[in-house]
This record gives sequence, C-alpha cells and structure tokens, in this order.
Amino acid sequence: MNPTLTSAWQTLTRHATEIRATHLRELLADAGRFAAFTCEAEGLLLDYTRQRVNGRTMELLQIWPRTQT
Repeated sequence: MNPTLTSAWQTLTRHATEIRATHLRELLADAGRFAAFTCEAEGLLLDYTRQRVNGRTMELLQIWPRTQT
C-alpha cells in the first residue's frame, strides 16, 4: 500500500501547508512548549520544540501509522 494515497496522509499534507505559514518564533512564545514537545527515556531526550509542529501535528503523526494496517 502506498502511504501517500491514504486519507491520513492527505490530512497531514494539508496540515503541513497550513502550519508552514506559522513562524517558529510564534510557536516558541508558548511557555509550555518544552513540556509539551519533549520526552525522555533511558537518558535520551527528544526535543521537538524547535520544529514547526503543534499539538495537532503530533496528533496527526500518531494517527497516521495506525491507518497503515
């Protein structure tokens, strides 16, 4: 199955187009961003704070793999 043909992928593509207009400076102004967009396990810190993502982005990225079965 080609993942780019799924409705989940199309939703991600539309979202990417929408968020592209958002400046990272605007996203970084959120005081809770570090807590919301980092995770740590086994001494490894994953930091998404300087990526052009928001809560909706992460939600869509978590939904997409579940549609691939």
